[in-house]
Amino acid sequence: MNRTILIVDDEEDIRDLLKVYFVDEGYKVIEAKDGLEGYSKLENENVDVIISDVKMPNLNGIEFSKRAKAFKPDIPIYLVTAFSEYTEKEVLAIGVEAIIFKPFDISEIVDLVDRHFK
Repeated sequence: MNRTILIVDDEEDIRDLLKVYFVDEGYKVIEAKDGLEGYSKLENENVDVIISDVKMPNLNGIEFSKRAKAFKPDIPIYLVTAFSEYTEKEVLAIGVEAIIFKPFDISEIVDLVDRHFK
């Protein structure tokens, strides 16, 4: 497969959980602890898809997604959040593929990303 996924989340446990599943699916995984680090990795690595938390320090997932789409308009982004402060319509207007609410079923995220590449 040789696809690279960038996981941006300030919670190490969430990054670790997602990493295990995506590595098992054949993805290379790059991790970032906030939007600033995520954007730096996006600029310097060959990234095929992004999964980002919404609520993070330094640069939240909404602003990170806007910058990522401005830099690389065709990159698929999946936002994950425990908060419903943003409606799905608002988030999709940024150009992300989907918003996934916590607690989530990990297989749901893997399936969404896999379907994008089929």
